[in-house]
Amino acid sequence: MIPDNLTIPVAVIGMAVLTVIAAGLFSSYQRGQAYKRLRLQRLMQGIQRIEVLLEQLAGVSLPRDIRVLLRQDIHDRYRLVARLYARYPQVGNLIAQSEQRRNAEGSDVGKVLPVPEDYAAFEQWQLGFSELLTIIQTDGLLRSQPAHLRQRYRVQLLERQAESLFGHFMNQADKCKADDRPSVARSQIQQLTERLRAFEIKTERTKELLTQAEEAYQYLLTGAAPAAGSPDVGVAQA
Repeated sequence: MIPDNLTIPVAVIGMAVLTVIAAGLFSSYQRGQAYKRLRLQRLMQGIQRIEVLLEQLAGVSLPRDIRVLLRQDIHDRYRLVARLYARYPQVGNLIAQSEQRRNAEGSDVGKVLPVPEDYAAFEQWQLGFSELLTIIQTDGLLRSQPAHLRQRYRVQLLERQAESLFGHFMNQADKCKADDRPSVARSQIQQLTERLRAFEIKTERTKELLTQAEEAYQYLLTGAAPAAGSPDVGVAQA
């Protein structure tokens, strides 16, 4: 029993304690909601980032492994959005669409020489390659990838980047040659060979491209036809 003379003080203290507890619970709830909103925002930003990269690099025919990897990341992010915020607008449809797009990715086109429409497109490709390589090398996807897979994706991307360099500079050399500007054509191929020699990786594909570039340069310099099986100063588009 609480003495009558302490009833009011005890009641006041009890109300104060309950107020503190309620304030603490409300503060925790607010922090939880803020974290959830921040998490949701980052998930959606990640989805947008990957979608932009896929569109930005559509012209280079990314290897299928990488396209599926990126589509899977988008799908995983939408599923996590649904778990965090079930009332997110059309999230069920977004999950279904992302799964369909992942499953619809076609087979690998193999060796290609993508040719950009102009220099702006070429620069956009290089920026896209750089950002995508950063994402893969820093394990920036929702699902952590083992080191050997990250290395495989890196090599695939760099080889495609080397092919895009070849396509761009050789195409420019073709145009200069057609306009009777042989010195400028040689300059374009020289830039290509320098960039391929300094490239991050040395694989059979990058060595093959470098050899073709060197033969094309010699052809423009001396007029001697390339060896059998080697291309003239021309490039086929993907």
